[in-house]
Amino acid sequence: MLFNNSSLANQILFIIILLFFRIVKTDFIVLFKKRIDFESTQGVIVILNDIYPFNIKYKEGFMPNNRFFEETFDEERALYGSDGIVVEKCRFDGPADGESALKESKNIEVKDSYFNLRYPFWHDDNLTIDGSEMTENCRAALWYTHNAAITNSKLHGIKALRECSNIKIKNSDIVSPEFGWSVSDIEMKDSSAASEYFMMRSDHLHFENVSLTGKYSFQYITDSVFENCNFDTKDAFWHAKNVVVKNSTVKGEYLAWYCENVTFENCKIIGTQPLCYCKVLKLIN
Repeated sequence: MLFNNSSLANQILFIIILLFFRIVKTDFIVLFKKRIDFESTQGVIVILNDIYPFNIKYKEGFMPNNRFFEETFDEERALYGSDGIVVEKCRFDGPADGESALKESKNIEVKDSYFNLRYPFWHDDNLTIDGSEMTENCRAALWYTHNAAITNSKLHGIKALRECSNIKIKNSDIVSPEFGWSVSDIEMKDSSAASEYFMMRSDHLHFENVSLTGKYSFQYITDSVFENCNFDTKDAFWHAKNVVVKNSTVKGEYLAWYCENVTFENCKIIGTQPLCYCKVLKLIN
């Protein structure tokens, strides 16, 4: 069956059929064309699903209208302002060289996709990215975005993360100069990073099992914790305040100058002139 919700009569019939399947406790199978208007079928399903729970199965070869599968986008703002979509095995690349593919979007799920164009995730909210690649050409990938989880992905464009909050990164690889400026509430775990200016002027960072190769890292950060990490950097933690580093190796020529209330616990510190001009510095074990 294919419902397009084009009239009041169709809506009433749709409700009767849904109630029938609800009573007999049978799975309800809905077939969608690849492109059905977003406001028609999807809106009815969401409303009814809240009132009358039922199971929806999509027949193989069909897909719901909020899912984009194995498509290629290269136009400007290809999926701008989307809400509640799934992007799976798609490519954002091509001769049109468009930017800002998913700008101003929310409730977005991205899986196994490839981004080779600029500024894909600006001003987004509630975003998940898994198994995806953002190339060197994917400049400034996430700016002004809040509530995002990034797993099993590559972030290889310059300035990949800026002025974002509540971001979780896990099992990912970062190659991005000027990564993580002016961000807040960032969790990073089981990941690697190569960056010249890393996490500058950021706060409430929590890193665990992160390997970093860089130069000027964690400058002016506040209220942060690092555990089981390996940092090979030049001038790390300059002007840092209220920071704890535990069970980690920190290598840097001029480490933590001008810092305040910084604690290194069970750490190995390697440097030319580390820990100068510090206030309330603690070295434990």
